[in-house]
Amino acid sequence: MGAPFTPFADGARIHTLDTFLTLLECGSPPPECEARAGQGLSARDWARLESAAAGLPGVRVEPWPYRRPVALGVHKTDPANLLVDGLREIEPGEFAAGLHVDPGCGMLADRDNGARHLPGMLEVEACLQLAMAVTALRLGEAWAFVTGRTSIAFPAFLFPLPAELRLVVEDDRPAGRGFRDLVLAASIEQGERVVMTMDFRSRAFEPALIREAERRQLTSLMDVTASVLAGRR
Repeated sequence: MGAPFTPFADGARIHTLDTFLTLLECGSPPPECEARAGQGLSARDWARLESAAAGLPGVRVEPWPYRRPVALGVHKTDPANLLVDGLREIEPGEFAAGLHVDPGCGMLADRDNGARHLPGMLEVEACLQLAMAVTALRLGEAWAFVTGRTSIAFPAFLFPLPAELRLVVEDDRPAGRGFRDLVLAASIEQGERVVMTMDFRSRAFEPALIREAERRQLTSLMDVTASVLAGRR
């Protein structure tokens, strides 16, 4: 795993990239070991490890698992902030993807409390990106996903190891001209255990409709603010 998760590495079964590369370069890797990518690594990092392990007896490096980061509908300009990888529909209305935390992820840039698990806000962001991506995949990228209400639970810690994202579309129905009501259930699983759930009651708007709704609310807000300020004079 990457340097952001150094507190999690135990130096036995779990290593950071730098410490494992040192073992390989010194010719003293763990016997009959198989390297699998954790979180906080890039494809370039993994290529370095593959190169260092080439030809060493008893060392097997699994292929780099993260190849299709999902930008659809999530409105991110920096690929390092994409958390959903390899989105796929496994059953009608049921989706799965991998969680991938890039070493340059902005949610890790200014956070180090020494804890060994991933921050809860990163889990929330991952589920939100998943919900937005699924909505864009089903309705088209032009539709705007707007969260109305969420219910979040953290039954267990999420560690910086491989994890799976899942989402079930429980309801999707027209709620008027140009928008739809959505009920979505997202979760994160690690080691066959659900570690986080996030249920959405949301709406998807056609672009023109959401701009008009925003305009009306902003006009109302400005009118109220002007009235309050006038009353203070």
